[in-house]
Amino acid sequence: MFTSFGDMVGGVLGFNSNTKKSDVGAYFKKVHDTVEGTKTSLEKIVADMKKEGNPNAEATDMVVKKLVSEVFNKIIEGAKTASEAIGDASESIGNIAATNAGGAAGTNIDSLVNGIKSMVEVVLKEGNVDAGTEKKADGLTARTNADGEAGKLFGTTAIASADNAKKSAADASKAVGAVTGADILQVIVKNGTNASTEAANAKKDATIAGGL
Repeated sequence: MFTSFGDMVGGVLGFNSNTKKSDVGAYFKKVHDTVEGTKTSLEKIVADMKKEGNPNAEATDMVVKKLVSEVFNKIIEGAKTASEAIGDASESIGNIAATNAGGAAGTNIDSLVNGIKSMVEVVLKEGNVDAGTEKKADGLTARTNADGEAGKLFGTTAIASADNAKKSAADASKAVGAVTGADILQVIVKNGTNASTEAANAKKDATIAGGL
C-alpha cells in the first residue's frame, strides 16, 4: 500500500519511493494539527462575537458548528487514526517484496484504512475503482495472473526467479503510474483489508495499485 501511496502524494508533498513511512505518518499528524488549530480558531472567533454582542454571532455559530461536525471532525479523527497506524517505521515507502515473498497485512492496516476512509468521505469527490487497463507493463498483452505479473507480488509463496520478480515489480509500477491518487484511495476504501487479496487476482491497474 505504501508504494502506491507514496507515488500518489509525491507530486504534492515531495515524497518519493525513498521517503520513510514515518514521514507519511508525520504528514497525517500535520494535517490533524492544522485542521485542529483551524477548528479552535473558528470556535474562538464565535465565542468572541457572542461576548461582544455581535448580531451575527448566532448565524456564524450555526455555520461553524456545521463545518466542524461535517468536515473538520472527520478529517481530524481520520488523520489521527492514520498517523497512529503508520507510526514511526523507518522503512522507505518503496520497500516492497524485498524477499520476493507475499506479505501479510500489517496489524494496524484496519486503522490505516479507516483513517483514510474517514478523510476520503469528506474531501474526495472523484476517483474510479476501475481506472486503468488490464495491459501488462509491455503495454501489449493483457494480464492473465501468470508469472511475471504484478499479482504475484501479493501471493503467499516466493516468486520463483529473479527475472519474474523484476517483471512483476515493473508491472506493478505500470499499474501505479496508470491511475491517479484519487483512484487508489477509492480502491483502498472499497476493498479495505482485502485490498491485497483482491490485487492478487486483479487485472485492472487501479485494483493492483490499491493493494500495494
